Amino acid sequence: MKDFYTVVVMSPSGGPVRQHSVSRAMLLSFCSIGFLILVVLGASIYLTVNAGSRLASSHQEKKIQGLTIERLNNKIQDQETQIRFHETKWDEVRGMVKTVKHVLGLENKGILGQGGSSIVEDGQEDQDPFSPDPDALDAGSQDATPDSSVPQPISETPEVIPKLKEEVRKVYDAVLGSLNELEEMPFILPLRLPNLTKKSYWYSSGFGYRIHPITKSRHFHSGLDIATRRGTPIISAAHGVITKVQRSRSGLGNTIRIKHPATQMETIYGHLQKFATGIRRGKKVARGEVIGYVGSSGSTTGTHLHYGVYVNGSTVNPRNYIVEKIYY
Repeated sequence: MKDFYTVVVMSPSGGPVRQHSVSRAMLLSFCSIGFLILVVLGASIYLTVNAGSRLASSHQEKKIQGLTIERLNNKIQDQETQIRFHETKWDEVRGMVKTVKHVLGLENKGILGQGGSSIVEDGQEDQDPFSPDPDALDAGSQDATPDSSVPQPISETPEVIPKLKEEVRKVYDAVLGSLNELEEMPFILPLRLPNLTKKSYWYSSGFGYRIHPITKSRHFHSGLDIATRRGTPIISAAHGVITKVQRSRSGLGNTIRIKHPATQMETIYGHLQKFATGIRRGKKVARGEVIGYVGSSGSTTGTHLHYGVYVNGSTVNPRNYIVEKIYY
């Protein structure tokens, strides 16, 4: 009996009593199996919890990596924005210095490019005039094509900064030493425009050889025809002295000629509708002063201003002496 255990099962309702005998070996087997089940169950729970923890840790690491990459991308975008900002400012400085260098005649003398229009063979001007505005104009002899300019790339090397400083110093010294020459250097559009936000003029005929609109023969056009509204004020392109005031029904029609002694230059304004009050030979005029009004006097097919520029008595292309976007 030592190898067996008796289990008595009694019913609470007075039913029969049942007895079960279990050997010691069987009881030990049941206990061992139960223990193994508990061990396996505990190990499974541990492994499951551990795997879940590792998975959560992996997700957290990926989330941190994603945030890090996002921060790096934001920094890169900020740096790109700053680079574009500085490029824009650099282009603005470049443009301003180029304009001043053009006015002072310092082209081809530095790192900041060259100014003025180019002239091709046979005296013909490169094609970049303004397009006409049909609603704003009442004249013009030829069609023009829209102006197109390609922005120049900038240098991003640190060595450019001291070179830029040197260029600005040259411009500064030239301005201080050439105030008289600057005042008498024609570099503006010789028109007082009524509305600077809208194109109200265009170049109807350029400098160089062309077919004459009236005679239909090939001849050299010594100036620049600027078409605009009749009666638009004409202004002196620079300080100077009026040397000629002529009324005529042929040629350039009503004409004004201004001498600019400090620069050995002269400017001529033709086809005027009428002269401004007080305009006479010998009168001193300042840059931007109204001298007459656009018309169609003389030999012409429409309302426009004939504008001519002379250096030491020789005619030159007026487009080289007009800095666009500088208006009076």
